[in-house]
Amino acid sequence: MSEPILDYALNVVWISIAVAALICIAVSFWRPVPFIGFRVGYAYISKRCWKKINIVAGLAFLSIALSVPIQRMVMDSGTLILLLALEIVVATWILTEVAERIAERELLRIEDTSTQCDSLTELRSLKPFPILVAVALAMLVVLIIVAVQEVPRLPSTVALHFGPNGEPDRYGSREELLTSLILSTTLIYSIYALFIYLGVKKPEAFHKPWLGIEGVRKIVEALYAILTLIAVIVDFAFIDTIHYNAYGSHVASPNIMVPLTLGSIFVLVLYATIMYVRYYLKNSWRSYNAFPTPRQEP
Repeated sequence: MSEPILDYALNVVWISIAVAALICIAVSFWRPVPFIGFRVGYAYISKRCWKKINIVAGLAFLSIALSVPIQRMVMDSGTLILLLALEIVVATWILTEVAERIAERELLRIEDTSTQCDSLTELRSLKPFPILVAVALAMLVVLIIVAVQEVPRLPSTVALHFGPNGEPDRYGSREELLTSLILSTTLIYSIYALFIYLGVKKPEAFHKPWLGIEGVRKIVEALYAILTLIAVIVDFAFIDTIHYNAYGSHVASPNIMVPLTLGSIFVLVLYATIMYVRYYLKNSWRSYNAFPTPRQEP
C-alpha cells in the first residue's frame, strides 16, 4: 500500500483504540453488557468487578492511543500499525492478569457465589485440537526455512504487495519485507499463544453468564480455528511473496487463494458470531440477574 493509505490506516487504528478506551470507561458505569467494553470473564462476577476492570482497561488502552504521536516520530506508518496491534495483545494479557486479581478480591466479599459464578468456577481447561496447533507451527517452520534460504539472495528492491490479478502494485526494500515478515508473524503467533494460554490456564477469562460451559467451549473452539487459519494465511502470503521475488511466479494463483481464504475466515467468524448471539438471546436473563451481594463491612 502507498504511504498516504498507510497514514490513513494508522489514523483509523489509533483513533479506534482511543474510542474503544473511552467506551470501556463509559460502560464501567452501566450494568454489564454483552457486546462492548472489556468483556473478560472475570468482569461478570459483580458490578464492582465490571466497573473496576473496565476503568483500568480503558485507561490502559487510552495511554496506548496517546503514545501514537510520539511513536510516529521514530517509525513509519506500516510498522507502527503492526506495533500497535502487538501492544494491544500485550496489554490484553496484562489486563487479564489484573482482572483475575480484582475478581479474586471481589469473591472474598461475596456471600453467595453460586448466583453468577457456577459456570465460571466449573470451566475446565479449553485445549485446542492438536492438529490445529501442528498445522500452524508447521507453516511457521516452512516460512522460516524459506526466508532463511531465499531472502538474503533477493534483490535490494522487491515486490511487497500484489493486486487482485497477482501483479505487484507496491515495491520496497528487502529490509522492509523482512521487517514486515517478523512483525506480522510475531503479532499473529502472539495472539495465537495468548488465546491458547488463556484457554488452557485461565478458561475463566472466556466466561460469559449466558453462554454456559458448553457455549464457552464451542466459541473458543471456533476462535482457535479462526486464529489457525489466519496464521496459515499470513505465513503462506509471505512464502508466496518471497517465491515471487525469487522466481517470478506465485506458489498458487491469487484468483483462487484470495477468495478461498477470505471466504473461509468469513464462514468461521459468522459461525462464532451466530453462536454467541444465539446463546445470548436464549439466556440473556442470566447476564441481568441480581449480582451476588457483598459481605457487610463491620
